[in-house]
Amino acid sequence: MTHLDKQKLIKKYRDLVFKTTGSIPKYFVETGTYKGEMVKAQMKIFDVVISIEADEKLFQESWDKFKNHKNVFIYHGNSANEILYFVTLSDWIVYWLDAHYCGGETADIGLPLMSELTFIKNANKHAVILIDDYDCFSGHLDAIKLMFSDVKIEDNVICITT
Repeated sequence: MTHLDKQKLIKKYRDLVFKTTGSIPKYFVETGTYKGEMVKAQMKIFDVVISIEADEKLFQESWDKFKNHKNVFIYHGNSANEILYFVTLSDWIVYWLDAHYCGGETADIGLPLMSELTFIKNANKHAVILIDDYDCFSGHLDAIKLMFSDVKIEDNVICITT
């Protein structure tokens, strides 16, 4: 799945929320900023873009790149801990969960996915959760399906609506 395809999938789910609820999601929360490509694409669409990066160097690069954009907030830390600060936002949130070790310069923080999902499930009633790189998380699919009732796989992305 190309980066453009991923952007289209995010837009599809954002539009789906509008069609089914009449609300346009204002918040985009990403885990795993990497080089900031998704932040750059989503800052034009969402009122507020929040991204969490564990690797110090990647965080600093993204911070420098987006520090002058008033609707973009880049945070440094392990998303398994940091995401809890954002799950209580009162409006619809689209989550792009992509924090995992990919080799190279990405942070080796283990797999924060299940912690992220637990925080989201316990705190946020209005969410779209898109989990990139399904092939990395396929062993967790049964546990994810126990947590959420509406779980789909589209290309290599796990798609959840709450």
